[in-house]
Amino acid sequence: MSDDEISHITILLDHLKNDDHNQRLNSIRNLDTIGEALGVERTIEELLPYLTEIIEEGDDEDEIYLAYAEMLGNFVHRCGGIQSAHHLLPPLENLCLVEEANVREKAIESLSAIGNEFSADQHEKYFIPMIKRLAGGDWYSARISACGLVVIPYDKVNDTIQQELKSTFKELGEDDTPMVRRAAAKNIGTFALKVENDYFRSILLPLFENLARDQQDSVRLYC
Repeated sequence: MSDDEISHITILLDHLKNDDHNQRLNSIRNLDTIGEALGVERTIEELLPYLTEIIEEGDDEDEIYLAYAEMLGNFVHRCGGIQSAHHLLPPLENLCLVEEANVREKAIESLSAIGNEFSADQHEKYFIPMIKRLAGGDWYSARISACGLVVIPYDKVNDTIQQELKSTFKELGEDDTPMVRRAAAKNIGTFALKVENDYFRSILLPLFENLARDQQDSVRLYC
């Protein structure tokens, strides 16, 4: 890179933490340029941990987080391809904790796109542990996000992990927080298309019926 290009990338990196909203947003929208300039190794070892740290601080605006969720979903090629895309999971997982629904939905969309390309081994090593952390999270936003991700690895994992995913989804559907039950109700149809008939009849259908009778209108709306 020329000195001018290095200077431009340095400025973009600095502006990721700039006080000015528009400058931060501009740098996020130029993440592809930053990733290209840094190369795969430095993107994985330096840029992504840096972004994870920024997002983890949790003190930015929803528009900024939404931009991260969108850009990171299109960043697989900057990590060296799908075989290294698990490095994108930590910042996206942090975005699944954000209170704003639009941010979580975009993070789930990006994670789903990545997860759909993962191998069984990648799911077992990286995606399943992430789902477990989200499903067991103290914040309702984490558990809401887990509802939308349980279905993604189901077809590719072994019977034991499938059983774990089914148990996880049932627990989410019975969560004390109405917003989590609503997310389960919203995703139960997609999950039903994946599971075996016996499980559907014995567990998922009764769960659906309970959600359809839920005390909260917002939950029943998705049944």
